[in-house]
Amino acid sequence: MGAAEATRPEPSNLLGFVILSIITVLVFTLKGLSLRRRKVRINDAYGQEAVPGKSSAPRAVAPADIVTVRPVTDVSRFRADGDAAWISFGKAATVGRRKIAGPAYVGSRLPTSNASSDYDNCLIDPSLPMGGSADTAGQQMNYWPSYGSMSPGSRLAFLNWMASPRNAPETYIGYVFVYFYALERRAILERSEEDRAVIERELVRLLEIYGGNRSFHRYGTELLSAIQLLELGRDRDAAPVYEAAGGDIPTSVKIAIGRRLRDNLPIEPEWLLSWTMSHPETKVKTPARRAFSQLKSIFDEECQRRFPRGLVLDSRNLPRAEILYRSASGTFVSDLTDAFGSLPDASHCSDALALGRNILDDCTERLDRYSRRVAKAPELAKSLHAIALLPPAQRALAIKALPNNPLTRLHARVLSQDIVPAAQLFDHVNSTQPGTVTSAKVRELAETLAKFGLGLVPDPGFSFGADHDSILLFELEGPTETLPAASPHYRSALLTVALGILVGRADGGLQPAERLSLEGMVTNATGVTENERRRLSADLRWLELRPVALASLRRKLASIPNEERAKVADLLVGVASAGGSHQPTEVAILERIYRQLNLDPERLYAGLHKATAAELRDEPVRMPGEDQRTGYAIPPAPTAPPAANTDQPRVQVVPPAPEPVDRRAAIRAETEAAAAILADVFDAHETDNVPTVAPGNRPEALEPRLANLLQALLERESWPRADFDRLARELSLIPGAALENLNSWGFDRYDDLLLEDGDPIIVNRDIVAGQFSEAAE
Repeated sequence: MGAAEATRPEPSNLLGFVILSIITVLVFTLKGLSLRRRKVRINDAYGQEAVPGKSSAPRAVAPADIVTVRPVTDVSRFRADGDAAWISFGKAATVGRRKIAGPAYVGSRLPTSNASSDYDNCLIDPSLPMGGSADTAGQQMNYWPSYGSMSPGSRLAFLNWMASPRNAPETYIGYVFVYFYALERRAILERSEEDRAVIERELVRLLEIYGGNRSFHRYGTELLSAIQLLELGRDRDAAPVYEAAGGDIPTSVKIAIGRRLRDNLPIEPEWLLSWTMSHPETKVKTPARRAFSQLKSIFDEECQRRFPRGLVLDSRNLPRAEILYRSASGTFVSDLTDAFGSLPDASHCSDALALGRNILDDCTERLDRYSRRVAKAPELAKSLHAIALLPPAQRALAIKALPNNPLTRLHARVLSQDIVPAAQLFDHVNSTQPGTVTSAKVRELAETLAKFGLGLVPDPGFSFGADHDSILLFELEGPTETLPAASPHYRSALLTVALGILVGRADGGLQPAERLSLEGMVTNATGVTENERRRLSADLRWLELRPVALASLRRKLASIPNEERAKVADLLVGVASAGGSHQPTEVAILERIYRQLNLDPERLYAGLHKATAAELRDEPVRMPGEDQRTGYAIPPAPTAPPAANTDQPRVQVVPPAPEPVDRRAAIRAETEAAAAILADVFDAHETDNVPTVAPGNRPEALEPRLANLLQALLERESWPRADFDRLARELSLIPGAALENLNSWGFDRYDDLLLEDGDPIIVNRDIVAGQFSEAAE
């Protein structure tokens, strides 16, 4: 016990030994941990270059491939004395417990260009702590992100993203920017030619995923442009850009315009447009953005018109341009002037910019109606109705770009002369059903088709009648931007054709000779335009299939000038006589028309006799049911006298004797029996008064504001267009809509136009004479 007690160490010595051992272990442990955290390993994790739009997961890394990172030797002067390593594409580094693929800078020191800081924002320092909970949403991030200023939780979230394929669209954009800082430093500050192409492809991929963020789109596009410019060198241009990049003209535009200014070369339309739209002080309106492809085409066309020899500017007094790349990280500004040479500064050409803006505004204005239509119904952007709102040249290009040209089927309808159901035609032109087909919608359809060189009947602006169920197409002389109002000559010719069809169909249908006579009316119509003549031919076809009632033409007949009525009547007699004989039904309807025209019936019978005699030479006039008479035709007078030495007898031409008066009485008697047969042509009991609509069958009453407008319009027979517009606006009406609504209501109620569009606007007062107060109730 004593010996043992003698050899036992003193308690104080034992305690000191234990404390010293514990301190030693702690020191070595902390040192090991520190060395471990500062140790960065690199491996060939990615064997292929990044491909835009595709991401590859890291391959498994064999332990033998992992090496400790050392500063690379081929670095620029900006980090020659630093210890950070550039992890290139196809390589990966281990930071803590995570393997992250390049490109990236990893290390503890990476000076900026001005040497004011040893820590670039893109540098991943393994010695900085990482938190246990990842800040995926970036709530702990500063507005200007950098790896060094991140919270531990943010670093963890960033490294997790760096270890992933980096293609998650929901990633906090600040983490993407820290990665982006490494790309711009390597490509611009260090001017790495070996990595330039693969960085460009990586930028394209990132912009596809994260370009929806305006800030990233701006900086990403500017870096991509700078890389492309460095790749192209001094004598080649990058692609034009058409939007501002911060507070200055984009570098690619500044260089392209500067080269042309320096070399006194013309500035092409696409570069003038790029220069104008990308200038930060240019206000680009919505139609220019919404219909950009059409804008480019119009702008080019306008420049060619204004500057047939090209736009050449004087650059002698312009300052030299500063071609700088300002990094998104804010850690460096790189002067690129040495790569492109000294160039005039395009941002100081105020006169040229003013000219470009003037052309831009003019072209934008031409796209306004199309832009509004597309904004209202984007699904109809490729319909004929929307394309018709484009300028002519762009309209033709848009039609050619459609996979199936819809005009092909419409032209096939023209050739076949088939009647098209209105709903089908609306569907074909507008790609949607119009609901209730009204005269206003048919008129709008006619204006749309006219811009593609097609017309339709019945057109409410030309034809009479309110049939909206079906339509007949015909070909105009060419595309027409605005349908003119129908001329008086056309209206007169149309009325004559309509009456001629009534006469010709009175016996059951048009005979070939009668149709030929009507076609001759159209061909020989005087005072009409070529498009009106084409329209008359279509009217003839339409009215043959859908004839109008005589009662609906009474007001038109009353409007024929007295001096023209005999001429119209003679033409109708010619139609009835075209077949060489007169049916009682034909004569009966001619009598009714003569009474409407206030012409002497005796003139009718004399005309019938004369026309038939001319057709049948000198044969007696025969009416259906009349006993056939025999006789001899008198040959026509010879064109030259017979030779003196011939025995041919001379022929004396005897004029036909006038028809006895009692023959005319016989004709009248026979036509009286045809009244019943004409019941489907006109009302046999109609009176001389203008027909009115029974109260129980009346359409809706006119809306009060429209009624007030119509009341004012009825004070005159015509109104200058400006006065009409002002009157409509005073009643809080849109002029064009008011005119269409009044005409639509007039067609539904009176089967006729109330207002004839044009300048001046003609008011058909006789339509509502004495009935307006009742109509407006």
